[in-house]
Amino acid sequence: MRARSLPRPFCLRLLALAGFAAFCLPSCEFRALHRVGGESISITTGDDELRVWVSRKDYELAVKCDGAVTFLADESDVATLGSGAIFELEETVDGVERAYEVRARHSGELLRTYSHDGEEQPFEDEAKRWLSAALPRMFRESGFDAEARIGRLLARGGADAVIDEIELVRGEHAKVEYVAGLVRTVDLDEAQFGRVVASTQSFDSDYELRRALGAVFVHEAIDGARTKQLLDAAKRIDSDYELAELLIDAAELAGADAAAARAWDEAATLLESDYELRRALEAALARDGGDAGSGARRITLAAERIDSDYELGTVLKSVARRGGSPELATAYVAACRSLDSDYERRNALVALLDAAKLDCERLAAVLAATAEMDSDYEKQLVLAATADRAAKDPELERTYREVARALGDYERGKALAALDDAMRRR
Repeated sequence: MRARSLPRPFCLRLLALAGFAAFCLPSCEFRALHRVGGESISITTGDDELRVWVSRKDYELAVKCDGAVTFLADESDVATLGSGAIFELEETVDGVERAYEVRARHSGELLRTYSHDGEEQPFEDEAKRWLSAALPRMFRESGFDAEARIGRLLARGGADAVIDEIELVRGEHAKVEYVAGLVRTVDLDEAQFGRVVASTQSFDSDYELRRALGAVFVHEAIDGARTKQLLDAAKRIDSDYELAELLIDAAELAGADAAAARAWDEAATLLESDYELRRALEAALARDGGDAGSGARRITLAAERIDSDYELGTVLKSVARRGGSPELATAYVAACRSLDSDYERRNALVALLDAAKLDCERLAAVLAATAEMDSDYEKQLVLAATADRAAKDPELERTYREVARALGDYERGKALAALDDAMRRR
């Protein structure tokens, strides 16, 4: 008698079904489709439905589950199925195919069928040994039932048992599910934390690596040393978008101590996209607690790494209101001098003048940065913004007039008129 096993084309049909379900079946949620190296993984879940397909050299796994299913605590077999439910597992290792099917009759009785290379065989010791190893492999490959399984592992051996399992998981989507589930559930000690971070270094997918590290950032108690560990691990991320997303998540924590801040800055320098670096720096500057030294350092980083005048100008304007700090204002004006666009330089300088009360030394630096501009129109606008303060200090007034004298007649007249008006209002 032939077993009711999964036919060989079933694996290919599952891949097609995953795409079909994602677009055509409202009850299904497409979870993951990965192709990394020689490995392909497709996972589709819905309401009490699961389809898993894994393929790599000398290995294939196909799982179909319709209806509610639970497993024995030792994961050696199916424990229960909902009425009318079905669970099918097919695994091919080095060309040897084994299949296991469990159906629930309406009476509640479970009907089990096992086959080896397509031939039905009794479900006895050899089959049970295979199944007790195949089910944990299924969990590891797919992330199926991860939350419940984490609970079983915790009950069996605590957080270390879950981490042992994480280190065995090959599928990156599944590994993220286990990492996220663990850190949501327990607080890790230092050794356990280090093992979890180390386990993420096997990821090829930037997306999954970012998800795993991000889950740790969100759910674990993070100090400066842990922030540095996570950010050092994040340096493997090649995608500017994914790395920027993680840096944004870590922006507040990166101010925890000097080591964490340095690790954040080092990771940020890996961003080649001006846009993504700008996004990350804006987040860090907004969440650094107003620390002038940190702000100045990141403004300098922006000036050194961002080529786009627009993106650099945007970073600068986001912190203009903090320019009352001499350290930050010095870095700000120095960064403005790296802006080649007179329009962007004027916008950044005027934003600083409008938002912060600068001392005479910083105002002199603003005037020096203004004198370097080519556009008389843009120069005049910056001069007008400094007129009230220049009128109150003889040295600043002298510098102002020197800059104004280099302008064309019309712009010079406007700049000097603004200064004269300010002098009368003193």
